Amino acid sequence: MKKIFSLLTAPLILAGLLFSCKPEQSELNLDALPGTATVTGIVEYNPGVTKVGNAYIRDYKLPAAGRTVCVKVYTENYLNADKEGQGSYRSFTAQTDDKGHYSVSVPVGYSAIRPEVTVLPFVGEKTDLDVNDQIITLENAVFETEAQTPTLEDQFIAECNFVMASDKEAEVEYNQKVTLKGLVETAAESKSDDEVVKVYNGYACALIVRVSINGEETMKYNATASNDGRYSLDMMLPNNCWNKNVTVSVTKEASVAEFTHYYYQDDKWKAQTIEAIYEGSQQMQLSSTHKIVPMEMETMEIVPRPVNRDEVKGIGNDIDEELEIEETNNPLGW
Repeated sequence: MKKIFSLLTAPLILAGLLFSCKPEQSELNLDALPGTATVTGIVEYNPGVTKVGNAYIRDYKLPAAGRTVCVKVYTENYLNADKEGQGSYRSFTAQTDDKGHYSVSVPVGYSAIRPEVTVLPFVGEKTDLDVNDQIITLENAVFETEAQTPTLEDQFIAECNFVMASDKEAEVEYNQKVTLKGLVETAAESKSDDEVVKVYNGYACALIVRVSINGEETMKYNATASNDGRYSLDMMLPNNCWNKNVTVSVTKEASVAEFTHYYYQDDKWKAQTIEAIYEGSQQMQLSSTHKIVPMEMETMEIVPRPVNRDEVKGIGNDIDEELEIEETNNPLGW
């Protein structure tokens, strides 16, 4: 008959190990253990540098919601609480709630166990300061924490709190200054006596600058184009970037604004105000020469497109025939 190991006979078996072979690990049925302990706590993470007023805070903490807490119990640990983890094991997991709280139930017998309690690493955004005290965003930062080994017995509640952090700034020094410059223009319609043509004007808008190293986005900056459409940004890049493939992208995220459109009806030009979507993006490769010569991005030309094309008069919609509007104007290619 197959032997079933029970912690009721643990003292006898442990004594018998001096005179007989050690039982196989598969003979320990963890699901049949009579006791239960609980591991509970709060998981937080440090997002990096946070500015409050004129002060920069580095030990700021936020709840780490949706993180996986893992309690790993090695089979041999049930036989000897001081035994270092090796061989087969069982894992018991739980997810943190919106406030970072978690609770895990663990089966135990009549002897103490010392499991490994960890939080699985996750990838997120981390903020840091460059040499000019500007807060930058580091993307794809790995947040992790060290394991804890509480002692568990039946009916025990062990509290294990974690603060997850990323030491990315300790591995890489951001000390390579590159000045980025560029121009943003947006298309508009200009009316003359006999035609309407497309013209470009400087465009004031918010921009997002992303730096990708070897295909992975690692930093994100915010920039602003002034009324003439020009922008300038000092970026601080990692000291080890020059032997890698570095790409800089500048993006004007989609937004809706009013656009003045002209159409010809009844032998005269008329104006129509429509809603149009403004967005654009461009990218360039970065090289070490840009430490000396500013990195000049090509001009970003933004061509607005109507939110509802069917409402635009004079470009060949059904409304043109109904209103007897001549199809004489579509310089933006709608």
